[in-house]
Amino acid sequence: VNLPEYRLSQGDVRSYVASVLTIPATDTIPAASGVDLPDGKPAAGSFCPPCLRLPASMTDTLADMLDMELLKNPAFVLVCVSNIVGMMGFCIPFMYIADSAVLKGIDKDKAAFLLSLIGITNMIGRLIFGWLSDLPQINCLLLNNLSLCLSGIAVFILPFCYSYPATVATCMIFGLIVAAYILLTSIILVELFGLDNLTNSFGLLSLCRGAACMVGPPLAGTLFDMTGSYDVPFFVSGTMLIVSGAMSSFIPCVRNTAVKPEPLPDIASPLEEIPEESDVPEDEEENVESIV
Repeated sequence: VNLPEYRLSQGDVRSYVASVLTIPATDTIPAASGVDLPDGKPAAGSFCPPCLRLPASMTDTLADMLDMELLKNPAFVLVCVSNIVGMMGFCIPFMYIADSAVLKGIDKDKAAFLLSLIGITNMIGRLIFGWLSDLPQINCLLLNNLSLCLSGIAVFILPFCYSYPATVATCMIFGLIVAAYILLTSIILVELFGLDNLTNSFGLLSLCRGAACMVGPPLAGTLFDMTGSYDVPFFVSGTMLIVSGAMSSFIPCVRNTAVKPEPLPDIASPLEEIPEESDVPEDEEENVESIV
């Protein structure tokens, strides 16, 4: 309901849906070269056949989807970099927590249940953080950064949990706290870059996160092959989460320095004094009389 397109449709859902889904006729769309003649034929030099012309609505949508202007924003670049680092560490516990527990002598069935515990507590955490983020006095970006740092500390503790109850407690804490990291993504993007940029910013950020997920687990597997233990991969994972939270804490500073408001016009400046009749030179008075 806050979208400008919806408000322009005067709150009518049907007209808004129609404006989004309706594709204009092809005879009203210019050729790829840019100009059509009045009779509907493409201008000279146009090599694009009518069957290959895209509707203007589709080209505009593609242009919006592939808009890379956000990558020129230092704050968004910092968001992407911090999420790449954080997501590389985020995926490692989910991939190797069960195998790590088995190496410590925990039964396979109990070790597999650890992943379920993370999922259950993560669902509860999303409900809690969703309620907290709705409070006006809560800073969602700060909540996200604290979640990353605390979840990184929880991953750091995992290698020191040799008993099953300690491992269960740590996994539950990790699943509960890390819920804010994924949950608050769209809210933070809207607060930082506006609702109009949510689609593009979320898409680019998801691309960065997906690439990070493809790098994190193989890196942890390589570290396991080199050391023969999951302790080092968990230490690296916790470090990445903490570093991601620390990097995200600088986003407001970068955003404030990057966005410089334009100076307002000096509307309070005194008006130029209008010369009185006595101040008008005699030569100008003679010219005016001659014209009259």
